[in-house]
Amino acid sequence: MSAGSSASRKNKKSFLKRNEDWLNQPLHQPTHPLHQSDITATPKSQLRTVKKFHSLTDRSKRRRTKALVLSHSPEELAFASQSSYTKTGKRNIAYVLKKAVSSNP
Repeated sequence: MSAGSSASRKNKKSFLKRNEDWLNQPLHQPTHPLHQSDITATPKSQLRTVKKFHSLTDRSKRRRTKALVLSHSPEELAFASQSSYTKTGKRNIAYVLKKAVSSNP
């Protein structure tokens, strides 16, 4: 046997002896899954700043709005857009959207 192996064996024994109390305690695991609010930002997202929507490329805008488009009808999206433009004082754009959606092709 080498001297290194007996030294590591001695370190293991001393470690187990020093930490016997907490090593013998039961491990408590959460019984419920983590909620989104419990999850902290990942290191990758901490390094990247979130760009404003208007400065994104069309591809990035499609990626960001994909969930909205898939979960809402075109009429709902159009109405939400109209409402948003009206609330921000852009009534002319809201009016054009309303007429474009309500016109028959």
